[in-house]
Amino acid sequence: MPFLTQDVSVESWDPFDSSHQMGDSGVLTGLGLVADTYGHKILKPGTVLARITGSDYPSYNKLISRVATPSYGPGSNVAKGILRNYVDLADGDLVVAYVTHGRVREALVTDQGTTGTVQASTKTSLPLIEWI
Repeated sequence: MPFLTQDVSVESWDPFDSSHQMGDSGVLTGLGLVADTYGHKILKPGTVLARITGSDYPSYNKLISRVATPSYGPGSNVAKGILRNYVDLADGDLVVAYVTHGRVREALVTDQGTTGTVQASTKTSLPLIEWI
């Protein structure tokens, strides 16, 4: 069943197996995301997030969609959690919730821009996630 978020219709997508998840929240930045033809920068639930840890970067301590190499600063390649809800970053940074503990359907997780393939380093960085 599709739903409407920020004037964009998106499909229902739930990578989480149970309602018992634990996590945290943080400011998500759209660094590296390319807008679609309508100007939206949408991330789906299940996107692996990282946190930029270099204090000399303007995006210090912000979350980012995880990348393969630390190209957006230290920590941008280290998994911190899994995005809980749809977000559209077209208008700038947003505060989001992410999951660090729970059961997750691996086939619906987007890691480094690829859905369905979770890297071994992500699984190591998120030891409280049960991958199913």
